Amino acid sequence: MSDELLALVKWIGGKDDGQFTVGIPVMWIKDFDLNVFDPESEDSDTSYVVEWRVGKKKPWLYFDAQVIVISKNLEFLNRELRVLEGQISPYKPVQVSYSKKSKSSNDTSTESESKKKRLSSEKSSKNGKVNEILKRKCSKNHKSIEIDEEEIKETENNDDLEDSESERDEDGAEEVSPSDLLKKMYREIQTMKAAQADFIQNYAQNHRGNAEDNNTQQELGKAGSGVSISIESWNAAVQKHTYQSMGSSLIQVLFPTEVLLESNLRGNKSKIDKNAPRPALDQNKVTVEETLKSRFPDYKKSYFGSTINNMLNDLRKKNAHIAEENNEENNEDQ
Repeated sequence: MSDELLALVKWIGGKDDGQFTVGIPVMWIKDFDLNVFDPESEDSDTSYVVEWRVGKKKPWLYFDAQVIVISKNLEFLNRELRVLEGQISPYKPVQVSYSKKSKSSNDTSTESESKKKRLSSEKSSKNGKVNEILKRKCSKNHKSIEIDEEEIKETENNDDLEDSESERDEDGAEEVSPSDLLKKMYREIQTMKAAQADFIQNYAQNHRGNAEDNNTQQELGKAGSGVSISIESWNAAVQKHTYQSMGSSLIQVLFPTEVLLESNLRGNKSKIDKNAPRPALDQNKVTVEETLKSRFPDYKKSYFGSTINNMLNDLRKKNAHIAEENNEENNEDQ
């Protein structure tokens, strides 16, 4: 490991606009204050001048770049780059190892008892789930909504069918290894979680206070934020796999194009056009950030800000290009 501080930077402008480079020596970065720099609170619109000290011949070239993070560890910077590009999760999965030793007769007996207890526990859990549904009420505008009895009956019938299929599998299946059994249990748990999530989402969409309005709207942020978008826009946004892409989708839905063309996420002067002020987007952006925090554990404010400002810059470039083409067509017509 080198004692020299290195940086992960993102280039601004030029042919490499929006590209990342790992391992830039901090001493190449002009006016960079190590004591002030904080990647978590750094304004995503802040940029630095990087002196490209490659070769012996001076003067060296200068480029504009945003400093993402600094470290003495090059591997750490590479990992941050992969996280930023969405290639890996920032969290390491827990490694679980299992013994491959053969089971004794006592182990087989214990496993059989464990299966019976698991089935009993699942049945109790399902009964508890029905009871919980009966107790739960969804309210909005001070209007209570009762669960339809047909939904409860359907839930009970489906649970009975799953119980009978599970019992047949346990009685008639051949003996399986512990790893296969754990894989099967994992798949069953994932299936139950998915079914539960679908049930809750469908119930929330179909049983809100004012059916005419709420069946077509999804509230963002914390409860009572008052910021809503259409269900169609919400469904499109949740299909995104990263908080950067989902946030970009929500921002474009919440704000008119005219506002986006003139703004940055948190305001401040433009780094590209010094004479163009960039007002901050209004407080609706806070509801977007709250929504992303609740859905993505790896959410980082600085990365989100950088993504949105890059999106806004691209939008301005496309708008300018369209305007230029329209002017050329008008001149040809004249």
